[in-house]
Amino acid sequence: MKQFSLFGEEITKTLKFKVDNGKIVTNAECGPTPPGEVVIRSAFCNLRCIPCFAYNYSWHEKAKKNKKVICVSLDRLVDEFLTFMSRIPIPGNKSSYNWFRILGGEPFLNKKSLEHYVYFLMKIPEDISPRFNNSILIQTNGILLGIIDKDELKAVFSPLKDKPFKVVIEISIKGSNPEEFKIITQTHASVAKKFYEAHMIACENMEYVHTHISNIDWTAVAGFGIGVTNLIVGNYKRKEYIKTFYHPATNKPFYHPDCWDDRFESIYGLHVEKYKIKFGDKFPMFGIEDRLRWKFALCGLKNCKEHECFYDGYKVYKEQSKPRIVELEQYLEDILRKFFFGDPTYYYTRLFR
Repeated sequence: MKQFSLFGEEITKTLKFKVDNGKIVTNAECGPTPPGEVVIRSAFCNLRCIPCFAYNYSWHEKAKKNKKVICVSLDRLVDEFLTFMSRIPIPGNKSSYNWFRILGGEPFLNKKSLEHYVYFLMKIPEDISPRFNNSILIQTNGILLGIIDKDELKAVFSPLKDKPFKVVIEISIKGSNPEEFKIITQTHASVAKKFYEAHMIACENMEYVHTHISNIDWTAVAGFGIGVTNLIVGNYKRKEYIKTFYHPATNKPFYHPDCWDDRFESIYGLHVEKYKIKFGDKFPMFGIEDRLRWKFALCGLKNCKEHECFYDGYKVYKEQSKPRIVELEQYLEDILRKFFFGDPTYYYTRLFR
């Protein structure tokens, strides 16, 4: 029987990846460098997030036309990974990379793709995992993980129970209520609430899995947050601006505490309590300083130049005008009291410590 993702992409015995010079497995400068990280990039996604940095190989219509997106058998994936880890020298003559990261696109398009990734991880020999510091991070929107029953999910991950490495599933939270989720992900209103609730439930499901399989864990991050460079007047002389999401009905930026629904507040509290020793009383957020530090970040915004739910800091700068909503600058401080910038050098390093 054929297996299909939410977007109808067929997944049988192959997975889809974005390759770099024809290679599935590469290394990148993430975290302390050297050594950086080992990375593979899955292609296609079941969402269409406006600010996605990987939109040219994750948005369905673009991924289908991208010549760097290829179908890969499980056997080839395993073989190329083991070849890379066995033969490619670790930068800086280090004993290991910082971690091994699987990102997207969306790795878990459906249950079959989830099972494929578990099978792939099962095939990693014990003498290889120290070369990526016994640390694996898988980034996902978590929708599938919230749709599958928690006991069924535990069964899927159970083959990894005795592996020597730790797997952390990073669930990217798209907004602090269903309306924010719908705007960020461009999801149809008929399914936006269901998908939003699913990736919240995913956090609870993965905590349940973790209580039974200790080396399978989870974290969450506010996927596309506010931009410091937009909202602080003193930074207008800098020309590295991003657009900031705000909701016109409330005149407050996305993720402002006044916008949280009960679901988000619950997950926020669960995560803060879980990671209090590592991160204090704040929740990680990508986007706070992404544009300042990573000039390629959020490039997907160019696909949506005019949108009623954006505050355009660069437009304000060019027109030498005051912010359309002065209160945004005041609300920024409210948000920063609740979130910290998910810089990989800090965030992932402490996550795997």
